Amino acid sequence: MDPSAVRILVVCTGNICRSPMAEAMLRQRLDERDVPAEITSAGFVTEDRPASPPAVELLSGRGLDLRAHRSQRVTVDHLGDPDLILCMERMHVREVAVLDRDAFERTFTLPDLARRAEAHGPRRDGEGVRDWLRRIGAGRRPADVLGVAPEDEVPDPYGRPAAAYRRTAETLDELLDVVVSHLFP
Repeated sequence: MDPSAVRILVVCTGNICRSPMAEAMLRQRLDERDVPAEITSAGFVTEDRPASPPAVELLSGRGLDLRAHRSQRVTVDHLGDPDLILCMERMHVREVAVLDRDAFERTFTLPDLARRAEAHGPRRDGEGVRDWLRRIGAGRRPADVLGVAPEDEVPDPYGRPAAAYRRTAETLDELLDVVVSHLFP
């Protein structure tokens, strides 16, 4: 692995819908920009399960293959290395912080990170990913992610019709476009 590669962990509840979708979509965007990256995903409740069939089918139509995906649980070992931990819900940010409080400053819900990116601007010349996250997250506290806030969460399509998966993919598209354009201007 390239030592200059950005390391990103994408987290959701089961690691069978949202996080594998976001992982594949993010990898595609970074590949298109020739950004060296190591992107993984994990969840909190399942282990060694395939991506949900609707997620596999939907992303297949976009030229992305989730057939080899197997879910894994978030462990403390996952949290020390990533430059960025992208979560789908506030609850995931809290769980990450419980496992490793030092990871909090690098852990955001995808919607929150996109909003902060737009408000604070892209990464500056010579500014590392972690430095950019510290800058745009200045003043942020763990208490800020208490409770549920729909504007800070990517809806979970699990067990819902294909239309829910399409809406989730569209949400991921919009948010990932904002984050990638600010992280790698």
